[in-house]
Amino acid sequence: MVWFAEKRRGKEMSMMQPIESGRARVRRVLIEPLEIGGMVRARGVSLTDHQAMLVRLQDKLAYLSEHQLRGMAEFAVFAAKGKAGNVWPDEVLLCRWAYRTQPPPPRKSDYVSSLMCSRAGQVAREAGYHVELFLMARRFGPPPTRYDQRILQREATENRDKRALVTKQIETGNAFQSDIDWLGWFQRQEGECLAIMDEQEQGAEA
Repeated sequence: MVWFAEKRRGKEMSMMQPIESGRARVRRVLIEPLEIGGMVRARGVSLTDHQAMLVRLQDKLAYLSEHQLRGMAEFAVFAAKGKAGNVWPDEVLLCRWAYRTQPPPPRKSDYVSSLMCSRAGQVAREAGYHVELFLMARRFGPPPTRYDQRILQREATENRDKRALVTKQIETGNAFQSDIDWLGWFQRQEGECLAIMDEQEQGAEA
């Protein structure tokens, strides 16, 4: 009974602890350890500008997990500038590493939302390949050329056929779990894509 009471009390205490924000996590796991370790601002960069850069990093990298931020801290040490190798890397370099390691959630990506809400996104929605364009944007692919559009249209046709087939297999009880998982994943991507586009349209009408 004593053990159970202690366990319950520990659980209650953990529930009372404030949830750490993503920005606070970036400062705790990435920025503070590097500063304590001796990472300094570049020569010629004012303290105000340097602190502003660190704030932007907190904003841009708040979606990363603690494990990913620890990996980024190691990369920052490797990429440090200066003769002593202790000058902060460029902001662009750090963000590029982060985005290639783990792209930001669509709603936190200006690139994804801007592309999907552009004329290219409207065309894709009308032609039925908006989800495929969304997936390409999440990989930070460039705005589609006409050749890319043909590829995306072909992928959209294949995905529609697969969705219809898997849906039918689910109804008859013959679907593989991997196909069921794929269908759920695709539906989530479509929902996220349409939410971004519809939100922009509603904002434009307001």
